[in-house]
Amino acid sequence: TITCILTSSDSCVTNNPATSNAIILTFAINPEISFVLCTPITSRDAKPFHLKGAIPLNGTYSGTGVQSGVFDPGQVPPGQDTVIVTYYYTNSFGCSDSATAILTIHPSANHTCGSDLTDVRDNQQYVTIQLGNRCWMAENLNYGSHISASNFQQDNCQPEKYCFNEATTNCTNFGGIYQWDELMDYQNADSVQGLCPPGWHIPTETEWQELITLYQDAAHAGTDLKSSGTSGFNALLKGFFVNPSNWKYGASDTTLHSILFWTSTLSGQGKAWAHGLNIVLAEPTYTTSVSSYSASRVNGFAVRCMKDE
Repeated sequence: TITCILTSSDSCVTNNPATSNAIILTFAINPEISFVLCTPITSRDAKPFHLKGAIPLNGTYSGTGVQSGVFDPGQVPPGQDTVIVTYYYTNSFGCSDSATAILTIHPSANHTCGSDLTDVRDNQQYVTIQLGNRCWMAENLNYGSHISASNFQQDNCQPEKYCFNEATTNCTNFGGIYQWDELMDYQNADSVQGLCPPGWHIPTETEWQELITLYQDAAHAGTDLKSSGTSGFNALLKGFFVNPSNWKYGASDTTLHSILFWTSTLSGQGKAWAHGLNIVLAEPTYTTSVSSYSASRVNGFAVRCMKDE
């Protein structure tokens, strides 16, 4: 605000100048908008997803295929491969502004299960396999930028992953390790895409149970699902991360080799369901099972993505 007082300069009243009452001018501040889409690339066969990336929060998004802040690739007309997304924001002064960003839409992959999947976001390829009625990745997801496990993964528009023992070669060879919320892209719903490629999702607890029953039951399925088994699921027992900064049961461990996989299903306050496969080195015959854990979401586990139906 600026306060102004007008004073007469007329020579006739020099000795007794007139002054006005205080005049207060109030200036409203225009909003400053930053807008970089957190998900700038998708495919036409992907599930709808929430748009994020605009600051300040609590504005509105618009554009082809956009409704209530959710983008549905299936609503974009055939042949259109980009969408201009506009973000509108009005601040507490009633001043408005907008910003735009481009969302790129790749054609439907028409992927045949059993052939390699190419992630349109970073061109990484994954082996896939048909198990029952579902198409699974036969490799762990490896998407995002490596950060130290001394830091929490954050909702910062940058997909983040841990690499076992902080070695990036472990991500290259065995996939990334994720805290649950980061993997889910900070949504709490079964079968969301999360950080999986477009057209794929994080399996639910029910879908994991379907996988287990393909190989008799939880007491026996671990034998077939490991890399030494016959299913082709090819679970590599390369360890996981228990917060804070505790790498567990990797290749150098002399007692147990293990792997834990996230599901997209919550299991209580601050927890989600996960499944583990193990080998007790002293007695391998004790480790035929697939274990179930209600695990803290801050732990770091691997994930196997499943193709949307």
